[in-house]
Amino acid sequence: MAELATSVSSFGSATGYGTDLAKGKETREINGKNCVLEEAITGDFALIRGDRADRFGNINFNTTQMNFAPAMATACEVTIAEVREAIDEALPTTDVHLPSVYVSHIIATGREV
Repeated sequence: MAELATSVSSFGSATGYGTDLAKGKETREINGKNCVLEEAITGDFALIRGDRADRFGNINFNTTQMNFAPAMATACEVTIAEVREAIDEALPTTDVHLPSVYVSHIIATGREV
């Protein structure tokens, strides 16, 4: 797996190999497939909306909040989460949708969405 990426923010993709989109990009053969090395999308800040957060910074999402929030939080340097409720006790592990390692700041508003 280490041969797949040249740095933390690149990955191999078979999609686009041999097309005009791959011109000028590094290519490799990975597990018998020809791949183009692509740079991952990164950002400075992610502003996300969650349902609940515990005192450790773990986030729980409600319905469609789960669609893009985890992907954005993991791709950005700083994540600011607006949540409906901040609780003192730890969220049950089955309710943690985004671990605290990806969350920089939490703002509890008390508002339903």
